[in-house]
Amino acid sequence: MSDKTIVFFLAVASCLLFLVVLYQRFVFGRGIQAKIRRINKKLEEILETGSDEKVGVA
Repeated sequence: MSDKTIVFFLAVASCLLFLVVLYQRFVFGRGIQAKIRRINKKLEEILETGSDEKVGVA
């Protein structure tokens, strides 16, 4: 194989790895946001009812 071919395949592999990392960050961020929304909703319910319930992350 020529040097140009090797460089091309390395560039493609680097781009694919970069896209995988971006996708993982996106999915992780959405998961964290969903948990925060659930905790926020539960805290609002506790404040409205005056309960002494504890909030846990499940």
